[in-house]
Amino acid sequence: MFGKNRDTALARIADALERIADRLEYGNELQENTFAPGETALPQASPAPAAAAPARPKVLTPTPHAPPVVVPSTRRAPEEGAELGDQLGKIAEYLTSHGLLITEPIREDPLVPYRYAKEAAYLGNRYAELAFLLPHLRRIAPTGEGAILDVSFAEQEQLVYITQFCYILQGAEILSVYQYDKLSKRITVAVNADNEGGLDFLAGAWLPHALTLTARRVAANEYRTHRLPIRRYVFARETAVKALQGGEEAKLGLLAYFCGEVFLIACETRLAADRVAKHGSFAKKYGFDKSRSFLVMLEGDDETLQGWENLYDNIQLCSFSAFEERFAEALRTTIRQAGGTVFLEA
Repeated sequence: MFGKNRDTALARIADALERIADRLEYGNELQENTFAPGETALPQASPAPAAAAPARPKVLTPTPHAPPVVVPSTRRAPEEGAELGDQLGKIAEYLTSHGLLITEPIREDPLVPYRYAKEAAYLGNRYAELAFLLPHLRRIAPTGEGAILDVSFAEQEQLVYITQFCYILQGAEILSVYQYDKLSKRITVAVNADNEGGLDFLAGAWLPHALTLTARRVAANEYRTHRLPIRRYVFARETAVKALQGGEEAKLGLLAYFCGEVFLIACETRLAADRVAKHGSFAKKYGFDKSRSFLVMLEGDDETLQGWENLYDNIQLCSFSAFEERFAEALRTTIRQAGGTVFLEA
């Protein structure tokens, strides 16, 4: 009798352990693929009557699945507060020495102040594959009318990013309609014209956040490579300044402090002569170093932007796709000039 009960108990334990293993396996799959266990398709929504819950039929998508977007934490240990304040103070000193007075409290840039942080991070990480989609979405955004886009040109990996990005936008209510037809390789999309924040996102509000995430990722990688304490740098965004002479006012997009040097990073969605001239003149007037000053553009290829850059002595122009490598090289140069350690800060 005892032997039989023991065998039954062992069988139950084995069965329980198997179920736990299955759940752990599915949990990992969810983290990697953002799908529910056993799903092979992305769900989607079609317009539905107001009284009925929106239908979410499955949409077959290619494999492999795109990786999830992970937004880093901004939390710092309490003992880092004094050091952080010192670094922000050095940014303030730098600006004052260049004739600029800070008119609002300078603060460290928070990583997740933005309603569409996840969407901006995904777009920033896969911009090369998704750039073609944005003009189409902006074109139909004001009316809310749908459009059918042919994506047959896309390779399998790019197609995964396109379909998953549209699915993410639909979940954020930026898109009101998204459907993917696997046979014809066409997507049907419509923008939610009543979502003002979503319209701003498509117009370019995603760019400053994605740019900040890119700069932070590059900085973390370079500091790790050079075995430097990662807490020894800081970012500040939208710093309000006023010229000590003449009273000119401006908001500086992103300021970064590394190894005793200040980096200026600005961005524009359109390649407009007046906007480029404004950034170029500002950088020159207040003595920003060209090797550490960037104007990141969504429009224009690298060759075109290089031609524009040649007109200015104090700022680099580059595409969003090229920014990561340019910024990394500038940071590596700054670290080398500081002797390879942030402890040589002035």
